[in-house]
Amino acid sequence: MASDLLNQLGSREITKAEVFERVESDFGLIPQLLEGTSSSKATIRCGCGSVLVDLSGKHPERLYPYMDSLIKLLDSKYRILTWNAMAVIANLTAVDTEDKFDAIFDKYYGFLGSKYMVTVSNLVVNSAKIATNKPYLADKMASELLKVQHLKTTPHRGMQTRHS
Repeated sequence: MASDLLNQLGSREITKAEVFERVESDFGLIPQLLEGTSSSKATIRCGCGSVLVDLSGKHPERLYPYMDSLIKLLDSKYRILTWNAMAVIANLTAVDTEDKFDAIFDKYYGFLGSKYMVTVSNLVVNSAKIATNKPYLADKMASELLKVQHLKTTPHRGMQTRHS
């Protein structure tokens, strides 16, 4: 059953900024945000995903206990939630004392093969944060990132060159 917070977000009675403020004053609401990511309503799914990204940037230690659930969002059928999960996970590497990111490294960097340029771009952008937080992975990350030069261009990855 959806919470009042999620219903208010879905009906646009409250903004994402107001949801952020509520959760920031009561981190016990984080499970409701996670629940919201599976909502059938796009406004709720996207709003919750966005708030999770913002919270993870400011309070990674508060979201870290939920990292396993956030990792599952990488498999979302909604690309925007996958992108949100990529950003949240990158933020959580700052407090990843259990090396949970290390365990999913191959899965995370597997997104370099995505047919969607925005997915690849999100991975590349978040890699700087991960390298800063986990410098011992920098060489391994660089090796993966250099593979992009071998990706074939498709309509999803950018314009194809036409030869006359």
